[in-house]
Amino acid sequence: MKRYRNLTVALGATLALLACPAWGQGRMGMRPPHGDLEQITESKPLTSDVLHLNNGDKISGTILRLDDGMLVAAGELVEGDVRVPLTHVKLALFRTPKDLPELPGDRLIFPNADRLSVTLNGLQNDVLKATTSAGDTLDIKTERLTGVVFARKPHTVYENDFESDDLKGLTPVSGKWAIEDGRLVQKERNASFSNATLKVTQDGRFQYEWTANLLSGYTYGFYFFAENNQSVHGGTSYFVLAQGRSIYLYKALNDQQHYYANYTIPKRTKRTQFRLDYNPDNGHIVLIVDGKDAFRYRDPQPIQSGRFVVLRVDSVGEFDDVVVRRLGGGRILAQEAKARGRDIVCLANNDEVSGTVLGMDAETVLMKTDYDEDPVDIQRSYVSSVTFYRQAATAAGDDSARITLVNDDVITGRLVQLDAETLVVETDVLGRVTLARALVRELRAADAVGEPIGDARDEEPVPVLRGVQRGRFGGGGFVVIDDGDEQIIIENEGDDDVF
Repeated sequence: MKRYRNLTVALGATLALLACPAWGQGRMGMRPPHGDLEQITESKPLTSDVLHLNNGDKISGTILRLDDGMLVAAGELVEGDVRVPLTHVKLALFRTPKDLPELPGDRLIFPNADRLSVTLNGLQNDVLKATTSAGDTLDIKTERLTGVVFARKPHTVYENDFESDDLKGLTPVSGKWAIEDGRLVQKERNASFSNATLKVTQDGRFQYEWTANLLSGYTYGFYFFAENNQSVHGGTSYFVLAQGRSIYLYKALNDQQHYYANYTIPKRTKRTQFRLDYNPDNGHIVLIVDGKDAFRYRDPQPIQSGRFVVLRVDSVGEFDDVVVRRLGGGRILAQEAKARGRDIVCLANNDEVSGTVLGMDAETVLMKTDYDEDPVDIQRSYVSSVTFYRQAATAAGDDSARITLVNDDVITGRLVQLDAETLVVETDVLGRVTLARALVRELRAADAVGEPIGDARDEEPVPVLRGVQRGRFGGGGFVVIDDGDEQIIIENEGDDDVF
């Protein structure tokens, strides 16, 4: 279906997503080459367990136990127990307990993309020792692992309220920046793309806070996980762009920007407060504006690391209360380790050290490099992750179930026990793994992984906003907006001063 509208009556909110031509050096609003971001919703705690069956049936109640290959459940509105063969279950969702058990902070990463949080006890003779959340001890050969991500306590990397003249490492790159009246101000009126940058390694879960106000001009922006601080959009990055009451979310790939979403501030205030959380493990981006939810999106191909945070304004603007927090996590460099034929230790400052990991304890990681005859001790608190390059060939096991925990851990294997307290799964690498049932979020049949299934935790899904497919402006041009289901063609009768 196509609808035609005159541009003079269609500007408003429709063209808001094309705002700010001054930022158009990238391909504004083109379809992302690596998949659309998916809108996510705040998960509501489940008050009951839910079974989704292969035939489309849905049963709510309490999952009681696994009994001889049958899931036994007490239905909310059905008298007596319901018995369903496990092979007929596509998805089982478990209610959210009020008090979640505490999970260990280290994480094992496996070649099949499984991941399990443990407490690492040490490494000796290529055998890693760890303790699970249930208290079980694991002895795992490193050749059965892809790597290890170490626990990292939340840490404030940068914080500045600009009450003093100390920029604390924030570096003006272009424009005229100065601290005035407790705020960082860009004062050059005719400047475009004025940047102040902070060099900070970002490779895990991060949180950002900032307050901003535009005094003249069109836009201001905040870049995170940026590859560099010199090119127009930091090479590869995410960024939040603000113009008036409109807030936009973009992703840049090779400096080509791709529009994902917009949000309108209900009421304009003199200064706007932002808080953004990003988790590269699952690609979730959550933005809070003036205390209200603005964006909740998942990037199917999340940016894994960056080196810069960038404050940007196209004329006169000010920033205040800038905070950068590292919440945890780290990178696993499986392809790089295979190419180098060496283990890779990633450090907290984004440095990488290749060699052979000889040992590990609570204090240090012992490593033999190619350029030092003696093994090197690296303080474990400086290490974010270790990737092992040697991978043993393994026969395919029984991966009939995929269990996801509340912290996004994933274990694939055969369900062998389920009761009110525990869940036990037989895995190819770890053998039998016992998990506290309170930690389990869902159990999904392996052949249903990736299939869309209505999740009782979520609201009715909101369609993905796909942005602008193509367009040109002024002189009788046109804009085509493609929302995936229909195209809206907006004609311009020749007004060159559209914006």
